[in-house]
Amino acid sequence: MFGQLNIKNGPSPVPASVKVVVSPDLMQARLTIEPPKYGGQDVSSQMIDDALREAKVTYGIDVPLLQKIKAHPEYSREYVIARGTEPKRGKDGSIKYLFEINKDSHPKVREDGTVDYRDLGLVVNVKYGQVLAEITLPTKGVDGMSVTGKVLPAAPGKAIPSPVGRNTALSEDGTKLFSTIDGHVSMNGNRINVVDTFIVSGNVDTSTGNIKSVCNVSVIGNVTEGFSIEAAGNVEIGGNVEGGSIKAGGNVTISRGVVGMSRSKIECKGDLKSTFLENCEINAGGSVKTQSIMNCNIKCGGRLEVTGRGKIMGGRFVVGENVIANQIGSPSNIHTELILGADPSVMTRYSALHTEIEQLKSQIEKLKQIIDLLNKYKQAGKLPSSKEQMLRSSQVSLEASTEKLNALTEEYKTLGAQIENSGNGKVICHDTLYRGVKLTIGFASMKAENDIVSSSFSLVDGKIVVTPTLPY
Repeated sequence: MFGQLNIKNGPSPVPASVKVVVSPDLMQARLTIEPPKYGGQDVSSQMIDDALREAKVTYGIDVPLLQKIKAHPEYSREYVIARGTEPKRGKDGSIKYLFEINKDSHPKVREDGTVDYRDLGLVVNVKYGQVLAEITLPTKGVDGMSVTGKVLPAAPGKAIPSPVGRNTALSEDGTKLFSTIDGHVSMNGNRINVVDTFIVSGNVDTSTGNIKSVCNVSVIGNVTEGFSIEAAGNVEIGGNVEGGSIKAGGNVTISRGVVGMSRSKIECKGDLKSTFLENCEINAGGSVKTQSIMNCNIKCGGRLEVTGRGKIMGGRFVVGENVIANQIGSPSNIHTELILGADPSVMTRYSALHTEIEQLKSQIEKLKQIIDLLNKYKQAGKLPSSKEQMLRSSQVSLEASTEKLNALTEEYKTLGAQIENSGNGKVICHDTLYRGVKLTIGFASMKAENDIVSSSFSLVDGKIVVTPTLPY
């Protein structure tokens, strides 16, 4: 008996296959299922999971899609089964300026709509501790992830160039820039500078408008007619003051001089130095030093020193300490008056008190007369009811005025004693004090009846004494 012969009837079965391809940048994985052949095994969930694992795809898998494929696989179709996350670059830093960085000089519009052509707002003032800029720091960015689970580092944002310039500082967290002084702020490239001196390269005129600064001011040229400078610090003028005005919290130095045109007014808390002073008003807390004075009204708490030509011709001078000059007055007897020995503000207040006290005395006398008259009518039973209110009002006014008079009189006496005790100032005239010049030291006064040569004038026992001095 012959044995059976086993003859195959065709190709062997080929099971379904799963292919996962990862893109070169690792940001995408594509899945394809090839169908079984010759009655081979269909695809299974395990086959799909194994293919993903072999391709090392662990991140960004589209789970709903994967579940759908496992439940209803479609052969020979390519699926994007996983996507990576791109890294997000950090945000760049930024800066917000809290002042005008490109200041245009333009006339100021007043509330009523009119235009002030002298106020151009040229100076950008800032105070100590003022925040000049707010800084947003760069962020680190957010890392990405490939479909294979590889971390993709994010590039950080770019920081702004350092804005720290002269007299500025950053806060501890680097988000604010402060000014470390009072001054004028400006930009130099990316840096913010604050300087303690605002410089005008030419004249103070229509091109600049009035200058108002919380720091020092330096003017290379002149201060022209009708324009002004107001500074918290010192003021330096390279040329003349020609009908302009200056107000300074420190010293004022004028290289040439003041041609006041009877318009210039200069106030400073410190000293004033100028080559000459003409037809102007000066109020200095310190000393005044110049070479020539003509027709000025000057108050100073320190010395009035007129050197060089040394001429004081015309005007009124209230001086806290000594007056030193070569010539005082003029041969033509131009009115010249010097008052020494007390701070100008004390003398001014003393004079104002005297006027106010006299006015109060007159007012009180009139009130007393009115009250006396109304009381006589009242005692006689003839005071109309309409005058009752007038009587009461007059009595209240009299009481208030009397109380005020007593307070002012006390202050007046105190200042008077202060003036009397401050008569240490003297006038030193090296050449000639001309006839007609009036001197007041403390409470003592004199008027020169004749020209007086090379003498000093001081207060002795309540009187002004003239003492010869050596010629200058």
